[in-house]
Amino acid sequence: MIWFTAMTGIVAGSAILYLIRRDHLAVHHGAWWITAGFSMLGLGLFPPLVNGFAKLIGVTYAPIVAVLIAFVALLIKTLLSDIDASKGEVERHRLVQRIALLEARIQDLESQQTER
Repeated sequence: MIWFTAMTGIVAGSAILYLIRRDHLAVHHGAWWITAGFSMLGLGLFPPLVNGFAKLIGVTYAPIVAVLIAFVALLIKTLLSDIDASKGEVERHRLVQRIALLEARIQDLESQQTER
């Protein structure tokens, strides 16, 4: 099981690097996923780290610590994605408004041109 987690981390990291190099994934999004891949690699290669951290914080079932960390990381990633999507939506609304103003200005200029 240890090697499966480590190999999953290596495959995930490699896939993310491939996607970044092919411009299918932005670098700032890829950094999160590369961190996740390295975390899986580290947890796979050094499971006593999870056990030690679990004892430090008083958790009796050590594997749940990894699940909790993954859950918190996914929550943060989801929040950041929502923030990014909201910024894009606001920018699109502003661009639509600017285009409408420019179209109105063009129509005004065209109507002035035909009146002459």
